[in-house]
Amino acid sequence: TEEEILSNENDIDRLEKSIRDKEPMIKLAMTRQENRHSRPGMDLVRDEVSYGLCDEIQQLKAEKRALEDQLKQTKHAWNILQQQLHRIEDEIAVKSNSIMLENRT
Repeated sequence: TEEEILSNENDIDRLEKSIRDKEPMIKLAMTRQENRHSRPGMDLVRDEVSYGLCDEIQQLKAEKRALEDQLKQTKHAWNILQQQLHRIEDEIAVKSNSIMLENRT
């Protein structure tokens, strides 16, 4: 269980980093799109590049949402493992105490 907890903690760190890494990519794509729309003579131009930028932004946001969902699930699993570990530690303490009491008699 402790190994599983450590593995989950590593997964949580990795997922949080991946989410942080998506932010600049999303901002860059949105800035590129905004700059493209604010150029002179680009009134309501919807060409391949414009659609490509929209698709890129949607894709990056979808990837970020998927990572956030995975992070939520991993944190939930980590909480369950922590509860199991505490239960096991409590059981060990009770059994150790019982053995100690039996040895006294």
